[in-house]
Amino acid sequence: MNSYKSILLLLLFSNLLFSQLEEIDFNAGKAELDGENKVLKLSESVEIFFNDFFLQADEISLDSSKEILSGENIRFDLIGRNAYGKADEILIQKDKAQFKGVEMSLCPCKKRIWWVETDELSFSSQEDFGNFVGGRFYIYDTPIFLLPAGKFPLTTEKRSGILLPELSYSNKNGFDLEIPYYLNLASNYDMTISPRYIEERGLAFTSNLRYLTKNSAGSFNFSSLFNDINYERLFNTESNRWGISFQHTGEITDNLYIDIDYSNVSDFLYIRDLGSDLYGDEKTVALPQNINLSWIGESASIQVRAFSFKLIDPFSQNQFRSIPEVSFGYVLPHENIIFRLNGEAASFDRGGSFIFKKTKKVQTGKLNLRLGYKFSNSAFDARIFLTNDTHYVSDDEDIFFNTKGMESRFILNLAKSNEYLKPFFNFSFKKTENDKYVNPIYVVSRIPFSNMDNSSLEHGYANLNKNQLKLGLFWERSKQSSFASLTFGLTSSLGKSEIGFLDTSKENNFVVYDLPEPIFINWRWDKNNIALKGNFQFDEDEDFSSFDLRARFAFQDNKYFSFEYLEMENRNSFLFNQLSKEKLSFLTSGFDVRLEKNWSFVTKLYYDFELKKVTDNLVGLEYEDEGLLVGFAFRQSKEPDWRKMFLQQSRFQDQLYPEYSQEGIRIYLELKGLGSIGQKINQYIKPLKLQ
Repeated sequence: MNSYKSILLLLLFSNLLFSQLEEIDFNAGKAELDGENKVLKLSESVEIFFNDFFLQADEISLDSSKEILSGENIRFDLIGRNAYGKADEILIQKDKAQFKGVEMSLCPCKKRIWWVETDELSFSSQEDFGNFVGGRFYIYDTPIFLLPAGKFPLTTEKRSGILLPELSYSNKNGFDLEIPYYLNLASNYDMTISPRYIEERGLAFTSNLRYLTKNSAGSFNFSSLFNDINYERLFNTESNRWGISFQHTGEITDNLYIDIDYSNVSDFLYIRDLGSDLYGDEKTVALPQNINLSWIGESASIQVRAFSFKLIDPFSQNQFRSIPEVSFGYVLPHENIIFRLNGEAASFDRGGSFIFKKTKKVQTGKLNLRLGYKFSNSAFDARIFLTNDTHYVSDDEDIFFNTKGMESRFILNLAKSNEYLKPFFNFSFKKTENDKYVNPIYVVSRIPFSNMDNSSLEHGYANLNKNQLKLGLFWERSKQSSFASLTFGLTSSLGKSEIGFLDTSKENNFVVYDLPEPIFINWRWDKNNIALKGNFQFDEDEDFSSFDLRARFAFQDNKYFSFEYLEMENRNSFLFNQLSKEKLSFLTSGFDVRLEKNWSFVTKLYYDFELKKVTDNLVGLEYEDEGLLVGFAFRQSKEPDWRKMFLQQSRFQDQLYPEYSQEGIRIYLELKGLGSIGQKINQYIKPLKLQ
């Protein structure tokens, strides 16, 4: 085989210099020169590098007079542009290329998995996309659909255009089709606009704006569904349904920061019915509506915020707003002397909901002073504090009181290489001058359905009239491939341990609970791909117990199995504006495991032992190879039927929740190198994080 260098010498001696020669490298077994017509014919295993093209062919012609490269039975590769294939004919002129009778793919795979056949295909070095006409789409030699004409990207860089659609089906909404359009507005902000067709409801619209600056980042989401057919039929009223969400975090100056987290919906069924990118696939019990302004110095801080949440439960009167709320803190920067001063003043609005609009104003204030001294070395850490807490609460009547106290802490550090043994002792004594109770302003209870947020939202003050003794033992061992820790201890209040709650359904009425004084055990163990974490609390006198066990087993290829079991007996809480002692007992599990080389099985399960039913489950199957990923899942979830309770103007029916059950099918298809439809099935089961 002659090299391109030999051909270059032939051309030089003939005084024939192609204008494009400097951009062409080639190898060929045979070369023929037509000097009169300025045409070079290459044959026998021809390889050509031309601009961004790499070509292989049996025969290729280069016409210098017309600046044309042409050939037949071509194999091509667009270097750096993620496209390759073969063509019956090729014509390249300057910075443009035309192909006929094409088989092409963008798949980063070694064998033919998916590809497109087109009658004609064209590229330009000035554009990041190709044009085609007469297309046919194939997966594993099976024709899937026709593509009369269109464009496709040649790079992985962000650019505006239609994204692949998302398709799902549920028994409540029917077929659900969403077609996103991506707008690459600038390097630091973009937008996605998504028209959406919901068979049983109508046309919806979703938009998402994202931005990033030197000192800030955020997103704004808006979704709407006007004239919801199903909603109007059920409620016999016109509907203008919408949801918004705005998140922003930023640095105003070197020490001044702002955070915004705001969400709202038109009605209490919006998230259940439509979901959306606003909140993801999971349901929530409360929508945050917060703005926070913070100044943070070396030893002092000031925070001003407006804090609110909106409950989805239409009957709840536990909505909450704190507008404004001002707090400050100061810590003396000294190695041994402990001086901390904290204060807070706030104006609260309690009550209100989607149905009940009545609210109640509460003003609070507090000032906390902590003064102490620290004795410490490598073997022990001992601290003693004097505390003074002044509190003010106005709730129809003014409550003012002052609490003085003393606290001490002692930790003995018995350590050797990678291992610690720390006995600890903590004693606190507090005396309140007023026998009134200071109450949490609000408590949101767990609602016994799986896809609700089970975390308690608490704000305000715990019981201050409490003398407490806590002692125990902490052990920790850490090695390169493993970690283990164990804490054992007990708590005693050395007398009555009570906390008072304001029952918002009654005027000026305190309800008092005895607090548990449990024995507690916490443990954690990590080794290689296994992680275990748990805790246990028990108080026989108060008939209180709590047991929580979490585990995660990681496999290769990011596959895993995880579960959490929680049992809690005699927990004090608010349940729908009523104080109650409820028992919790449920199991949550997620399983993503590879069955064999290409197949994975995915499942999620939530079982409530008190309700004796599965309240959320998902079963899915995924197939993946080097060219595509296909997923299919069936999901069923259950939650309170707020619509029925709303129409009946009653929360309970025979003391049971009317149930709303949704069943749906999710699909996912990713053509690697091109794009995807839907969401990966394993994204519906969040891996359990053990922290």
